[in-house]
Amino acid sequence: MQRSALRNLPARAFAIGAAVSTAAIFFGATPTYAVPTVQASSAPTPEPTRIPRGTLVLPLGSSLFFVLDDRLSSKVNRTGDTVRAHLKDALELNGTLIAPAGAPMLIKIADVHGAKSGDEDGTLDIYFQPLTLANGASLPLHTPTSHLSIHMSAGQASTAGITDTLKDIFIPYHYLYRAIRKGAELELGAGTLLRARTGATIDASRAGVVSIIAPPPVSTSIDTPHADYKPMPLATVPAKAPPLTGAVGDKPPTPLPHTTPPV
Repeated sequence: MQRSALRNLPARAFAIGAAVSTAAIFFGATPTYAVPTVQASSAPTPEPTRIPRGTLVLPLGSSLFFVLDDRLSSKVNRTGDTVRAHLKDALELNGTLIAPAGAPMLIKIADVHGAKSGDEDGTLDIYFQPLTLANGASLPLHTPTSHLSIHMSAGQASTAGITDTLKDIFIPYHYLYRAIRKGAELELGAGTLLRARTGATIDASRAGVVSIIAPPPVSTSIDTPHADYKPMPLATVPAKAPPLTGAVGDKPPTPLPHTTPPV
């Protein structure tokens, strides 16, 4: 009985492989990687942003973290859409509340490219709108990464390539499907943590007074441009005839009479 079972083992394996191949043909193969999404989790009560004690000024380019309230998707969103988010932790300086936890902020979608055939993944271009502080002032924000795309590590890319190679070998016509396979959509669900950078300096050195100091405009060089060569003029001014010289009252010299030479 055991020998007969061992003899039938290759046939069973071939039947299972054929069934898997048939199912892949009729139901389609899935992309070789999954899009990482951040799930919302029950976080504890937000605490003030960790800023060293004695800090009176939050410099330009400091990091602030926001939590998405809406979904960011290259499949659902369109250019011009607005997505809501809120400040993760309260921001305090010198004992003054600059912005409370949960302060709302809007994210504008500048451009959307959905997933396309040929393994072309979806992308999003976003920018942050200013954050309204507790005193009513607006704090400009910048995003460290305005172009959002699906990132694969070297190990993930290698694994995906090996998986596709094996499917090309064992699944009939999989290479044709891979040529027209649709890429993955970029999905960032509610609860995703995003980082922003401050576009101005917050000065709270005076107790109870908060100042938003915008960066100075970009200055250009005041040096006069220097040309490496002197261009030739388009036209030259003709030289003036030199004035006649002589004593005052002298008549100009008369020309000599023209005589015809004898023949």
